[in-house]
Amino acid sequence: MKLTYTLVIVLVLSCSRLVMAESSDPNLPLLQIATSIVEVKSVGYWEKGEKHGHYRIVVVDEGWEHIRSQVYIQALEEAEDPNQDDLVLSTLPVKEVNDPDIWSVGILRTSFIKQKIVVILNGSNSYSPSEKKQFRLTLLEPGKYQLAP
Repeated sequence: MKLTYTLVIVLVLSCSRLVMAESSDPNLPLLQIATSIVEVKSVGYWEKGEKHGHYRIVVVDEGWEHIRSQVYIQALEEAEDPNQDDLVLSTLPVKEVNDPDIWSVGILRTSFIKQKIVVILNGSNSYSPSEKKQFRLTLLEPGKYQLAP
């Protein structure tokens, strides 16, 4: 009998969440954004054959005392219908920032140099804050970037 009550409670809670998700609350898209996302920047424009769109840089922080960042480059394909969201074509982790799992970074600036989109990230080592590093990313095409030395 206890299992039946538990199942009924789970179903009721699940249905109430579905109703909430289908509400006409204009803030709903904002409520669905992960709170660990601390910075998002749209930058540049790309074309490949018939497809075109823009890039988005996403910085996600994790940790408490030692904040560490994960950085992703997304290529968004522009929707044909202006009433629809753009399609995320690719999400590429920036391994030089993400893999050592020690850097806390922020987007310093973006620029257009020699017909290439350049993103500069300022970083500091979460475990040794006096250690600073700048990451200079050149976006080559959707799904590809190059780190400048």
